[in-house]
Amino acid sequence: MATQYLTGVLQTGAPRAAGVPADARHGLQVVQGESLTLIMRVVTPAGVPVPASGRAFQMTIKKNPRDIVSLTTLSGSARADLGPEFVQFSLTPQSTISRRPGTLCYDVWTRQTSTGQRDCLVPTSPLYLSISAGFGLLE
Repeated sequence: MATQYLTGVLQTGAPRAAGVPADARHGLQVVQGESLTLIMRVVTPAGVPVPASGRAFQMTIKKNPRDIVSLTTLSGSARADLGPEFVQFSLTPQSTISRRPGTLCYDVWTRQTSTGQRDCLVPTSPLYLSISAGFGLLE
């Protein structure tokens, strides 16, 4: 089981503070048939932590950025043990085992449960599905 850490930045159009990733896209690599845990720290463009409480989090995985239907949709869960601004997504072996190795894409969104306002945290980014760790991708 692999774990990857990333920063999700509310895409408000505001300038980024020092220490906040200038590019909110994150490439991920997943080994076919293995699990992957993503731990995301959610911040504003100014670097202020955004508490996970009162929000729903969703990660969608698609074959192509223009696809309307996603291959997989994951819900994020708060990780208060790491801090109020941390969220976890878990990709199971069953969701990748039948997929052909190659490049997919994903994005991450949050929705405020009180207002319904949606905000992008990670814009469409590459997700590389490989047949083994460190082995090249098959196209």
